[in-house]
Amino acid sequence: MGVSNSAGPIISIDFKKFRIRISKQTLHLIGDPDYIQLLIHPEKHSIAIQRVDGKDHLVHRVKWTELVNKKSFELYSTNLLRRFLTVCPELSGDCTYRFYGEIVSENAIARFSTQNAELISACTSVGGGLNE
Repeated sequence: MGVSNSAGPIISIDFKKFRIRISKQTLHLIGDPDYIQLLIHPEKHSIAIQRVDGKDHLVHRVKWTELVNKKSFELYSTNLLRRFLTVCPELSGDCTYRFYGEIVSENAIARFSTQNAELISACTSVGGGLNE
């Protein structure tokens, strides 16, 4: 589906485990944030990671001390990924995808479109989705 761009932002999403892996490179590209917020744009079929400065109930803390020997930051969000599947029916709910994105530097955002999704693990059943 997508075109590889290893120098740009990359995330992978495992819809079966509701896991999001954000590459350290992606975090570096948005300014090594201590906190990030995940955003869904329903009309553009995209997900974004935005650097934020403060804490609130919608942000995730990036624990840099735990990332020293790792290539990515992991987080889990059942509600967010279920919502993403609802607005992006082209994705299967039991597959894992890699997304290549772009940086919107004036807003410290890494944006990922489903058009740039690459299937990285085979789906376990035909059709996928939320009801299986």
